[in-house]
Amino acid sequence: DDLKLVSNLNHPEGVKGACFSPDEQHIVTCCSDQKVRLYHMPTPTTAVPVPQWKVQRELVFPFICYCAAFTNDGQWLMTGCEDGHLRFHCWDRELLAEEKGDDELTSNRHFQ
Repeated sequence: DDLKLVSNLNHPEGVKGACFSPDEQHIVTCCSDQKVRLYHMPTPTTAVPVPQWKVQRELVFPFICYCAAFTNDGQWLMTGCEDGHLRFHCWDRELLAEEKGDDELTSNRHFQ
């Protein structure tokens, strides 16, 4: 019943929070270096059965983010930062075009 370490995602400073996406293909981490990283795991193969997580996107904030959570459909990521804001980030280009009329990868909605 021992747990076996199969993967390690190194960060330059302390990790404040982490979560899986609903489809379990992504992990998001919040780090003390004021960055939120989105990792993607290619589908494991028989040649590489251990998860090989790779940074897909990195968001830099002027504040430390302490938590992150995906919506149930995985389209939006919410981050909570020390400045008192919850920010909503969208990873879907088509949804962003509907929301903002442009092609940015991150759309922020601020709430205090």
